[in-house]
Amino acid sequence: MAVLHAAVADAVDQAKADPANADLASADLANADQASADQAQPLTVDAAFERAQQAALASSVIGCVGLELEAHLVDLDAVSESVAWDKVDPLPAIVGAAAGQSVVSLEPGGQLELSGVPAPDILTSVSQLRLDAVRTRLALAELRLGVAYAGADPLRPPVRVNPRPRYRAMEEHFTATGRAVPGRAARSRRGRAAAPLPFRAASSR
Repeated sequence: MAVLHAAVADAVDQAKADPANADLASADLANADQASADQAQPLTVDAAFERAQQAALASSVIGCVGLELEAHLVDLDAVSESVAWDKVDPLPAIVGAAAGQSVVSLEPGGQLELSGVPAPDILTSVSQLRLDAVRTRLALAELRLGVAYAGADPLRPPVRVNPRPRYRAMEEHFTATGRAVPGRAARSRRGRAAAPLPFRAASSR
């Protein structure tokens, strides 16, 4: 309703300032009325998709750009096994010191995530994150760890290794609601899936 009230006020002001603007003001009012009515209706999946598509393809001012990069950890001495939590837990501090500007965090299945700092444009953001990723792989190589850039683990069964309360709560919620698909709480919080990709390890030499 606030949108509609603001549009009414604008339309009246336009008409008072210049009678020639009356038709344009009426059109703006009709559009605002329709927008207000649309917002009052339940949002369907199709409508949400359409709105997202329209917003994504609309001309706009681009502000700061921030990117994230997430990867599965791979024990180079036991590739087929999940990396134990005692090896994963210290990594944010170790990798964070080596990576540079990115913030390092851990996901439920022990995935490592780099969150780049906001940059003024996409090229700068990609370049910064790419450099941090190289530094990360070098630091992990010292620990005999590699990374697999894949949304879903292409080799190992999904297991939650992160014991943090947040992820335990997710697992308990899925079980309580009858959606306890094995490993659901072990996957990325975004639930992404991707084609299997080879893991990458870096040599410090």
